[in-house]
Amino acid sequence: MLRRGKQPRFGGSRLAMLEEAMAAPSSHYRTQAELRQQIEAWKETDRSNFDADRYYDSWRAAGYTEHNRGSQETLARRALQLCSIHTGEPPVDHAKECLLAVDLGCGSGLSTAVACRVRADTLGTIGVDLSWEMLKSPEWEEVSSSLSPLSGERLRCDLSQPLPFRRGVFDLCYSVSAVHYLAQGSATRTAEQRISALTKSLRDVLCAGSRPCALQAYLTRDSNALQLFRDVAEKDGWALCDLAGSGLFELHWSTACVEVR
Repeated sequence: MLRRGKQPRFGGSRLAMLEEAMAAPSSHYRTQAELRQQIEAWKETDRSNFDADRYYDSWRAAGYTEHNRGSQETLARRALQLCSIHTGEPPVDHAKECLLAVDLGCGSGLSTAVACRVRADTLGTIGVDLSWEMLKSPEWEEVSSSLSPLSGERLRCDLSQPLPFRRGVFDLCYSVSAVHYLAQGSATRTAEQRISALTKSLRDVLCAGSRPCALQAYLTRDSNALQLFRDVAEKDGWALCDLAGSGLFELHWSTACVEVR
Protein backbone atom coordinates (compact mmCIF):
# COMPACT_ATOMS: atom_id res chain seq x y z
CA MET A 1 0.00 0.00 0.00
CA LEU A 2 1.37 3.42 -0.95
CA ARG A 3 0.89 6.51 1.16
CA ARG A 4 -0.96 9.23 -0.69
CA GLY A 5 1.39 11.77 -2.21
CA LYS A 6 4.45 9.52 -1.88
CA GLN A 7 6.44 8.16 -4.81
CA PRO A 8 6.50 4.36 -5.09
CA ARG A 9 9.66 2.67 -3.86
CA PHE A 10 10.93 -0.40 -5.71
CA GLY A 11 13.33 -2.97 -4.40
CA GLY A 12 16.60 -3.41 -6.27
CA SER A 13 15.42 -6.43 -8.25
CA ARG A 14 12.17 -4.80 -9.33
CA LEU A 15 13.95 -1.61 -10.28
CA ALA A 16 16.37 -3.63 -12.41
CA MET A 17 13.45 -5.35 -14.13
CA LEU A 18 11.82 -1.99 -14.82
CA GLU A 19 14.99 -0.55 -16.31
CA GLU A 20 15.48 -3.67 -18.41
CA ALA A 21 11.92 -3.38 -19.77
CA MET A 22 12.43 0.29 -20.65
CA ALA A 23 15.69 -0.56 -22.44
CA ALA A 24 13.91 -3.00 -24.75
CA PRO A 25 13.52 -1.81 -28.39
CA SER A 26 9.72 -2.03 -28.13
CA SER A 27 9.51 0.22 -25.05
CA HIS A 28 7.79 3.58 -25.42
CA TYR A 29 9.70 5.01 -22.43
CA ARG A 30 13.47 5.24 -22.11
CA THR A 31 13.76 6.71 -18.63
CA GLN A 32 11.91 6.59 -15.33
CA ALA A 33 11.17 10.30 -15.72
CA GLU A 34 9.37 9.68 -19.03
CA LEU A 35 7.35 6.86 -17.48
CA ARG A 36 6.45 8.95 -14.43
CA GLN A 37 5.34 11.81 -16.70
CA GLN A 38 3.06 9.44 -18.61
CA ILE A 39 1.59 8.05 -15.40
CA GLU A 40 0.78 11.58 -14.21
CA ALA A 41 -0.88 12.29 -17.57
CA TRP A 42 -3.02 9.15 -17.20
CA LYS A 43 -3.99 10.17 -13.67
CA GLU A 44 -5.00 13.63 -14.85
CA THR A 45 -7.13 12.09 -17.60
CA ASP A 46 -8.81 9.84 -15.04
CA ARG A 47 -9.51 12.81 -12.77
CA SER A 48 -11.06 14.86 -15.57
CA ASN A 49 -13.25 11.92 -16.62
CA PHE A 50 -14.16 10.85 -13.08
CA ASP A 51 -17.76 9.71 -12.75
CA ALA A 52 -18.82 8.93 -9.19
CA ASP A 53 -21.86 7.06 -10.43
CA ARG A 54 -19.70 4.60 -12.36
CA TYR A 55 -16.89 4.43 -9.81
CA TYR A 56 -18.96 3.62 -6.73
CA ASP A 57 -20.38 0.15 -7.26
CA SER A 58 -21.94 -1.62 -4.27
CA TRP A 59 -18.57 -3.01 -3.15
CA ARG A 60 -16.80 0.38 -3.22
CA ALA A 61 -19.75 2.12 -1.55
CA ALA A 62 -19.67 -0.39 1.31
CA GLY A 63 -15.90 -0.04 1.65
CA TYR A 64 -16.08 3.76 1.71
CA THR A 65 -18.74 3.66 4.41
CA GLU A 66 -16.80 1.28 6.62
CA HIS A 67 -13.49 3.09 6.22
CA ASN A 68 -14.82 6.63 6.73
CA ARG A 69 -17.52 6.17 9.35
CA GLY A 70 -15.70 7.83 12.24
CA SER A 71 -14.13 10.69 10.29
CA GLN A 72 -17.35 11.52 8.40
CA GLU A 73 -19.34 11.76 11.60
CA THR A 74 -16.72 13.95 13.30
CA LEU A 75 -16.42 16.28 10.32
CA ALA A 76 -20.21 16.48 9.92
CA ARG A 77 -20.61 17.55 13.56
CA ARG A 78 -17.95 20.20 13.09
CA ALA A 79 -19.59 21.45 9.89
CA LEU A 80 -22.99 21.73 11.57
CA GLN A 81 -21.45 23.62 14.49
CA LEU A 82 -20.01 26.10 11.99
CA CYS A 83 -23.56 26.49 10.66
CA SER A 84 -24.52 27.64 14.19
CA ILE A 85 -26.24 24.34 15.02
CA HIS A 86 -25.90 22.86 18.52
CA THR A 87 -24.92 19.20 18.07
CA GLY A 88 -24.88 18.51 21.81
CA GLU A 89 -27.05 19.73 24.65
CA PRO A 90 -28.27 23.27 23.88
CA PRO A 91 -27.92 26.15 26.33
CA VAL A 92 -30.83 26.49 28.76
CA ASP A 93 -31.94 29.71 27.08
CA HIS A 94 -31.84 28.25 23.55
CA ALA A 95 -34.97 28.90 21.49
CA LYS A 96 -35.74 25.85 19.37
CA GLU A 97 -36.20 26.54 15.66
CA CYS A 98 -37.56 24.58 12.68
CA LEU A 99 -34.85 24.53 10.01
CA LEU A 100 -34.27 22.91 6.61
CA ALA A 101 -30.75 21.83 5.61
CA VAL A 102 -29.14 20.36 2.51
CA ASP A 103 -26.21 17.92 2.78
CA LEU A 104 -24.11 18.27 -0.38
CA GLY A 105 -22.39 15.02 -1.35
CA CYS A 106 -24.20 13.02 1.33
CA GLY A 107 -22.84 9.67 0.10
CA SER A 108 -24.09 6.70 2.09
CA GLY A 109 -25.79 8.91 4.67
CA LEU A 110 -23.11 9.10 7.38
CA SER A 111 -23.07 12.89 7.42
CA THR A 112 -26.86 13.14 7.05
CA ALA A 113 -27.33 10.83 10.05
CA VAL A 114 -25.45 13.33 12.23
CA ALA A 115 -27.92 16.07 11.30
CA CYS A 116 -30.83 13.73 12.05
CA ARG A 117 -29.54 13.29 15.61
CA VAL A 118 -29.66 17.03 16.36
CA ARG A 119 -32.14 17.73 19.14
CA ALA A 120 -31.49 21.39 19.88
CA ASP A 121 -33.54 22.36 16.81
CA THR A 122 -36.11 20.65 14.61
CA LEU A 123 -33.76 20.05 11.70
CA GLY A 124 -34.98 18.48 8.48
CA THR A 125 -32.19 17.44 6.11
CA ILE A 126 -32.21 16.50 2.41
CA GLY A 127 -29.14 14.70 1.08
CA VAL A 128 -27.86 14.97 -2.49
CA ASP A 129 -25.21 12.83 -4.18
CA LEU A 130 -24.21 11.76 -7.69
CA SER A 131 -23.82 8.04 -6.95
CA TRP A 132 -26.88 5.79 -7.09
CA GLU A 133 -25.07 3.09 -5.12
CA MET A 134 -24.24 5.51 -2.33
CA LEU A 135 -27.86 6.64 -2.20
CA LYS A 136 -28.98 2.99 -2.01
CA SER A 137 -26.57 2.11 0.81
CA PRO A 138 -28.03 0.13 3.75
CA GLU A 139 -26.82 2.95 6.03
CA TRP A 140 -29.81 4.97 4.86
CA GLU A 141 -32.11 2.61 6.75
CA GLU A 142 -30.78 4.05 10.01
CA VAL A 143 -31.28 7.58 8.72
CA SER A 144 -34.82 6.81 7.58
CA SER A 145 -35.72 5.39 10.99
CA SER A 146 -34.87 8.70 12.66
CA LEU A 147 -37.66 10.79 14.15
CA SER A 148 -36.35 13.98 12.53
CA PRO A 149 -38.35 15.58 9.72
CA LEU A 150 -37.61 14.36 6.17
CA SER A 151 -35.41 11.58 7.58
CA GLY A 152 -33.88 9.60 4.72
CA GLU A 153 -34.94 12.03 2.00
CA ARG A 154 -32.27 12.14 -0.71
CA LEU A 155 -31.91 12.59 -4.44
CA ARG A 156 -29.34 12.10 -7.13
CA CYS A 157 -27.71 15.39 -8.06
CA ASP A 158 -24.50 16.53 -9.76
CA LEU A 159 -22.96 19.35 -7.71
CA SER A 160 -21.32 20.75 -10.85
CA GLN A 161 -24.81 21.50 -12.19
CA PRO A 162 -27.37 23.93 -10.74
CA LEU A 163 -29.09 22.54 -7.64
CA PRO A 164 -32.64 21.30 -8.43
CA PHE A 165 -34.49 23.22 -5.71
CA ARG A 166 -36.75 26.23 -5.52
CA ARG A 167 -35.36 29.59 -4.54
CA GLY A 168 -35.01 30.41 -0.86
CA VAL A 169 -35.98 27.04 0.64
CA PHE A 170 -32.95 26.12 2.80
CA ASP A 171 -31.85 27.63 6.07
CA LEU A 172 -28.38 26.09 5.92
CA CYS A 173 -26.05 23.95 3.84
CA TYR A 174 -23.13 21.75 4.82
CA SER A 175 -20.86 19.30 3.03
CA VAL A 176 -18.22 16.73 3.98
CA SER A 177 -15.50 15.54 1.57
CA ALA A 178 -17.27 16.44 -1.66
CA VAL A 179 -16.80 19.90 -3.13
CA HIS A 180 -13.04 19.53 -3.79
CA TYR A 181 -13.95 17.43 -6.85
CA LEU A 182 -15.33 20.60 -8.43
CA ALA A 183 -11.83 22.11 -8.48
CA GLN A 184 -10.90 19.64 -11.24
CA GLY A 185 -11.94 20.36 -14.81
CA SER A 186 -13.96 17.76 -16.68
CA ALA A 187 -13.82 16.71 -20.32
CA THR A 188 -16.37 19.38 -21.24
CA ARG A 189 -16.18 22.10 -18.55
CA THR A 190 -13.49 24.01 -16.72
CA ALA A 191 -13.02 23.88 -12.96
CA GLU A 192 -14.20 27.50 -12.75
CA GLN A 193 -17.48 26.63 -14.49
CA ARG A 194 -18.06 23.62 -12.22
CA ILE A 195 -17.44 25.59 -9.02
CA SER A 196 -19.54 28.51 -10.19
CA ALA A 197 -22.50 26.25 -10.96
CA LEU A 198 -22.56 25.33 -7.27
CA THR A 199 -21.87 28.75 -5.76
CA LYS A 200 -24.47 30.51 -7.90
CA SER A 201 -27.24 27.97 -7.39
CA LEU A 202 -26.45 27.58 -3.69
CA ARG A 203 -26.91 31.29 -3.26
CA ASP A 204 -30.33 31.00 -4.90
CA VAL A 205 -31.68 28.08 -2.84
CA LEU A 206 -30.76 29.60 0.54
CA CYS A 207 -33.35 31.76 2.24
CA ALA A 208 -32.90 35.29 3.47
CA GLY A 209 -31.11 35.25 6.81
CA SER A 210 -29.71 31.75 6.28
CA ARG A 211 -26.97 30.32 8.49
CA PRO A 212 -23.34 30.22 7.27
CA CYS A 213 -22.57 27.33 4.90
CA ALA A 214 -19.84 24.95 6.09
CA LEU A 215 -18.05 22.89 3.46
CA GLN A 216 -15.26 20.48 4.41
CA ALA A 217 -12.96 19.85 1.46
CA TYR A 218 -9.49 18.55 0.61
CA LEU A 219 -8.38 21.59 -1.35
CA THR A 220 -4.70 21.57 -0.36
CA ARG A 221 -3.81 18.53 -2.49
CA ASP A 222 -3.64 20.84 -5.50
CA SER A 223 -1.66 24.02 -4.85
CA ASN A 224 -4.07 26.10 -6.95
CA ALA A 225 -7.37 24.60 -5.82
CA LEU A 226 -8.00 26.73 -2.73
CA GLN A 227 -7.24 30.01 -4.47
CA LEU A 228 -9.38 28.96 -7.44
CA PHE A 229 -12.30 28.14 -5.17
CA ARG A 230 -11.83 31.43 -3.32
CA ASP A 231 -11.73 33.49 -6.53
CA VAL A 232 -14.85 31.89 -8.01
CA ALA A 233 -16.79 32.08 -4.75
CA GLU A 234 -15.99 35.76 -4.25
CA LYS A 235 -16.85 36.53 -7.87
CA ASP A 236 -20.28 34.97 -7.26
CA GLY A 237 -20.89 37.10 -4.19
CA TRP A 238 -19.66 34.91 -1.34
CA ALA A 239 -17.23 35.81 1.41
CA LEU A 240 -15.06 32.78 2.12
CA CYS A 241 -13.64 32.20 5.58
CA ASP A 242 -10.80 29.64 5.42
CA LEU A 243 -10.21 27.88 8.72
CA ALA A 244 -6.58 27.16 7.94
CA GLY A 245 -5.34 23.71 8.77
CA SER A 246 -8.70 22.38 9.92
CA GLY A 247 -10.07 21.10 6.60
CA LEU A 248 -13.19 23.33 6.63
CA PHE A 249 -14.18 26.55 4.94
CA GLU A 250 -17.19 28.72 5.58
CA LEU A 251 -19.22 30.47 2.93
CA HIS A 252 -21.19 33.52 3.90
CA TRP A 253 -23.68 35.03 1.47
CA SER A 254 -22.06 38.29 1.46
CA THR A 255 -21.70 36.35 4.23
CA ALA A 256 -19.21 30.36 3.22
CA CYS A 257 -16.84 28.47 5.83
CA VAL A 258 -14.53 25.95 4.17
CA GLU A 259 -12.40 23.64 6.24
CA VAL A 260 -9.42 22.75 4.09
CA ARG A 261 -7.13 19.72 4.33
